Amino acid sequence: MQADTADEAEGPKASLQRDLNIGNDVSIDDDTNETVLVPAARRKLAQSRQQVLATLVLMGINRIVVNSGRINAGMGFRMDTTDRGRAESASQFDTGTEVSTRYGYFLSPVKVQTRITAAYVSSSKKDSESEINVEADLTGEVDLKFKSETFPLERFADAGVIGAIQSNTAVPGAKKPITGNVAGEA
Repeated sequence: MQADTADEAEGPKASLQRDLNIGNDVSIDDDTNETVLVPAARRKLAQSRQQVLATLVLMGINRIVVNSGRINAGMGFRMDTTDRGRAESASQFDTGTEVSTRYGYFLSPVKVQTRITAAYVSSSKKDSESEINVEADLTGEVDLKFKSETFPLERFADAGVIGAIQSNTAVPGAKKPITGNVAGEA
């Protein structure tokens, strides 16, 4: 809370000058923004990135070594199909005979007329229905046996380079490099 009140008391200009590490005699105007403030902000950003990188390097370089493993994959399909069909047919045969006779008057002959009809009616109806259900199962399993190894920084850099990296971390005194020595070894 006191840091917040200190920032409020000194004002935004003093806070900006302190954060960007620029002198107190710098005025804030358009010319100064481009020539002094932007390069100072870039430098501050680069320094913070360098601190993060140096801290990561001092944390150690690890690798994962896979000793053995197994990858198992499976796929299963299930299909259910159904076909239904229905057919109906009907037919009818009908015959008919019609006879008509006429007798004439006075010496007219007899007239006989015969009419025979035959009718055949046939109908059919067909229905079909098909249904398919498909299911697929995919399964996978990975079984790995691995170990993690740390590379000691001394394999890549000498004491002077390690000291330079350590001095570029955010808190140089608190970062001790990970070495190849295991506890109890000299």
